[in-house]
Amino acid sequence: MAERSVTFPDAGRRFRRFMWEGLKNGDTGKPVSVPGVASMYVQVVGVTGVVAMEGSLEETPEHYFMLQDQHRRGIHLGMVRRLKETGFISEQTAGYALIPELINILEEDYSQVMPMYFWSTREGSLISKEACKCLNFKIVACFPRRPKVNRIDQDHVITKINALLFAYDGKASTYGIPVLAGVPLVSSLSQLVSSRRSAWFRLHGQTEDRTDAWCRLTIPDGKIIDNSDPARVIGPLTSKEIRRYVRSQAIPMPWTEAIEYLKILRRLNNQLRTSFFPVNNQWRTSFFPGTYQPFHLLLTD
Repeated sequence: MAERSVTFPDAGRRFRRFMWEGLKNGDTGKPVSVPGVASMYVQVVGVTGVVAMEGSLEETPEHYFMLQDQHRRGIHLGMVRRLKETGFISEQTAGYALIPELINILEEDYSQVMPMYFWSTREGSLISKEACKCLNFKIVACFPRRPKVNRIDQDHVITKINALLFAYDGKASTYGIPVLAGVPLVSSLSQLVSSRRSAWFRLHGQTEDRTDAWCRLTIPDGKIIDNSDPARVIGPLTSKEIRRYVRSQAIPMPWTEAIEYLKILRRLNNQLRTSFFPVNNQWRTSFFPGTYQPFHLLLTD
């Protein structure tokens, strides 16, 4: 048991922030005096456990009592396994940053690399089928992932690989369509201008997968800090590994056949999103449409 010191990272005219770090089982945090404060907000992060909040009205505290919330309940804060990071760009914005890099990588092996976002009634329409009926393509499906942070300009990001992506990969692999997931290695929107670094992963999934995974990576070199499921999230991949993976997994197919496969995969993604949506760590029925749709690259030799 030990008393852990308190630090004061920042303060303003109307707020102050206190931080206790390195708390272990049985430790206490060094008391702080906060006169005149109308309300306080507390966030706890770290290993699994419980933190109790206590206070005293004495100038030199000797006796403490349990602090209460607005419902007069004692404050016991359950600790979480990791910081709650927040995304600052959408999957679409991440995709705009990722597509040029992946095209440059695959142009080493293919004469034409064409990006596409597949809609059944547009790219999969009768006129599209007729116009390209004599062409064969290899197809790569790519899921943009959002980098997430808990403060501006930090030196690492976390990205989530949703269970739906593993289910999609399990089905797409049966059609000869390899699946990649990519994340820009930036900690703010403005860094997309100056940084073109990304991290790429291949997935190893099954259609019945219902478990998310996540990775924490350094900026800007993309080294792995944590990977919650390295058996299903393989990477980060080098450019050479991406090219080798695509060459070994992508099967050339007529455009008419490719349209039918892509329609099946899009329906599957919508169906999974509608039928299995995580609520409080359990899979419940939901009516949200499928939002995790990949962009595709059409490859010709």
